[in-house]
Amino acid sequence: MKDISDVVVIGAGIAGLTSAALLAKSGLNVMVLEAHDKVGGCAGYFDVESKWGRFRFPTGATAAVGLEEDGLHRQIFEMLGLSCPAVPISHLKVFLPDLTIDLHHDARKWRAARAKLPGNHVGQELFWKLQELVADAGWLSLTRKPSLPLQRGIDLRRNLALADPRLLPLIMALPFSLGEAMKWLRIDRDRAFCALVNLQLLITTQSLSHAAPLTNGMAGLDLWRHGAFHPIGGLGSIAEKLLEGFEKFGGQIRFGSKAVGLERSGPSWEVRLANGEAVHARRIVTNVPVWNLNSLLPTIPPVIKNAQQRAGRGWGAVNLYAAVREEIIPPDLPIHAQVLT
Repeated sequence: MKDISDVVVIGAGIAGLTSAALLAKSGLNVMVLEAHDKVGGCAGYFDVESKWGRFRFPTGATAAVGLEEDGLHRQIFEMLGLSCPAVPISHLKVFLPDLTIDLHHDARKWRAARAKLPGNHVGQELFWKLQELVADAGWLSLTRKPSLPLQRGIDLRRNLALADPRLLPLIMALPFSLGEAMKWLRIDRDRAFCALVNLQLLITTQSLSHAAPLTNGMAGLDLWRHGAFHPIGGLGSIAEKLLEGFEKFGGQIRFGSKAVGLERSGPSWEVRLANGEAVHARRIVTNVPVWNLNSLLPTIPPVIKNAQQRAGRGWGAVNLYAAVREEIIPPDLPIHAQVLT
C-alpha cells in the first residue's frame, strides 16, 4: 500500500518552510520536496571554500523584516519554540550621481536626509507622508492575520470582523499605482527623487514606480523606516531555523527532489519527481513561482492563468559576489549600500 502524507509542500523557500513547520506543529504528517541541496529559495545562501577561508553569500534577499517585536517571522519562531538572533540595520547609504543620501530607521534623521533631495520639496514631503500612512496601514493589516485568498464565506466573515478604520488608507490606495501618485504630486520629473524611489522598489517589489501598485510600493519604500535586520549567520539563518522547527515536529524533507508533475489520484494527489518516483498526499502546498505551475499541472485553472497574466513577464539581474579585506572598507560605510552610476 502506498504511503500517503497529510501534506506535501513543493519548494523549501521561506513560505514553504513556514507552512510546513506550522502544519507539522499542528500534528499533520508533512513532507517537503526541494529540488536543490539547500533550503531558502530566494532567501537562501551558498558557501565558498577558498585559500582565504570559508565565505557564505546570500542568494536574493540581503535584509529581513518581521524580526522585530510582534513581527510575523518573530511570532512564527516563537510558535515553534525557537529564536533567530538578528542585528538591526540602522540605515542604507545610497550613492546617486550627484548626491549621497542615507535612508535612516530613525525618523528624525530620515526627515533631515530626504530634505536634501532637489526638486518639488512640498510634493516630495506630501509623498513621504502618504507613504507612511499607507505603509503603516499595510503593516497593521498583517498583524490582523486576514484569511487570504478568500475561498469560503467564512473567510469573508472573518475578514470583516477584523475591519479597522486605521486600514482606510490601504483600502483607498488599492486602485492606484505608485507612479500615478508621483504624477499627482508633480514629483515624477524630480530625477534624484525618482532614482532613489526606483532603487528601493527594485530591491523590495522588483518593479519600478510606474508598475508598482501603490499599496506594495509604499510598503516596499518602508523597509528601512519600519526596521530591517541582518540575522546572525546571514539571511540563510531564517530558512535554517524554519527547517529546524519543521524537523523538530516530525517533518521530513527530501533534497534533490524536483517535482515535474502534479495530478489527482483518487482522493489524494500524486507528485511525480524528475527521477521517476511518485509521492502521494491528501493536500498539496506549492511554494513555486506562479509560472512554474504550467509544467506541474495537466490543466491550468483560470485563477492561475489570471495570476500569470497580472504578473506579466519576469526580469533578471546579474549578481557579483566578492570577499574583500575589511581594512579597505570605509569606516562610515553601513552594512548596506546602493550605488547608481
